[in-house]
Amino acid sequence: MKKIFAICFLTGLFYSCANTPPAPEAVALPVPDEMTTLKMQQKLKDQYDNVWDFSEGFVGILKDGKWGFADTSGKVVIPLQFESPSQFHHGYAPVIKNGKAGVIDTTGKAVVPFVYDYVGDYQDGVFSARNFQKKYGYIDSANNIVIPFNYDEVSIAWFSGGLAIMKKGNKYGAIDKTNKIIVPFVYDELGITDGFAKGYVRGKLADRNLLVDKTGQIINLPGIDNYETIQPIEGNLFIVKEKTSGLEGMIDLTGKVIIPIQYISVTNFYKDLAVVETTNGKFLLKTNGVTYFEQTPFLDLTVLKENLFYGNTKTDDMMYLFDITGKHVVEEGYDNIIPMIENLLLVNRDKKAWYINYKGEKIADLPE
Repeated sequence: MKKIFAICFLTGLFYSCANTPPAPEAVALPVPDEMTTLKMQQKLKDQYDNVWDFSEGFVGILKDGKWGFADTSGKVVIPLQFESPSQFHHGYAPVIKNGKAGVIDTTGKAVVPFVYDYVGDYQDGVFSARNFQKKYGYIDSANNIVIPFNYDEVSIAWFSGGLAIMKKGNKYGAIDKTNKIIVPFVYDELGITDGFAKGYVRGKLADRNLLVDKTGQIINLPGIDNYETIQPIEGNLFIVKEKTSGLEGMIDLTGKVIIPIQYISVTNFYKDLAVVETTNGKFLLKTNGVTYFEQTPFLDLTVLKENLFYGNTKTDDMMYLFDITGKHVVEEGYDNIIPMIENLLLVNRDKKAWYINYKGEKIADLPE
């Protein structure tokens, strides 16, 4: 949701920022990749058939059916020769050439030869890959086989939480980076899209729904069959969505209800405050059940840190920074607010964009 929101914001800013004075060189301010992408698409639109998403100093460029890479000046630095668009992650980009997948570095050198049916992005020090026998494994940046090609499916989350969920035959399990089986391959389903980052995944074993932790232990969560989705969060808590009502709430590992299952959406707690949504809008809910802004809910509401929030209401489209009492940190509102890094926000108003800190103080204009 945040990325879509950011893209809409940045699209509106593109032309208005062109004449904005650059930020002082001494201030290292992050510029959203989406903003750079939009600038490059505008700059190169007459030269190429497509310009792909900016990442790590490069944009993918397409001409006459072949992809290559340009730098932020628009100069071609890796010639057009590939059959798929790609982005660099940690200095590597999986690409396809002559129908085969490999990996290049930022110089264009093929560090992983073009011998695979598929290669995924670089994560956790490895690439997932599929050979032409349609078997999955993992390789490193020197094309060493880290995990043998013995699997039929691989988790999108890869080694999230230290484990990779894999499929072998028609059963799911999980391995560590040494290929040791931690969760046995006995499950009919096993959280293939989310991984063990929060310690648990949902599984199914012989039509029985259950939770599995990162040690392979089965957790019998009470009422698990009543939930359409179960999202693990910190502190052995779970955001759940009920099958019958489609509403969300929060439970703990014993099945105890922490937030009643009566909301359109629920977020994790931050400093004992969660954002919950009803048909009237969004407001804050404390762990003790006390609510804030329930009588005057927000259309959009985000917790930045303890006692600092931003959002807009049904009666005012402008986005404001405010505290738990509703008092504005800055009296003027903004068309949009995007958190960048800690204590830094990118805001815009009246076709101008700039950076502010959490106190609402201006840091610098958005660089050209």
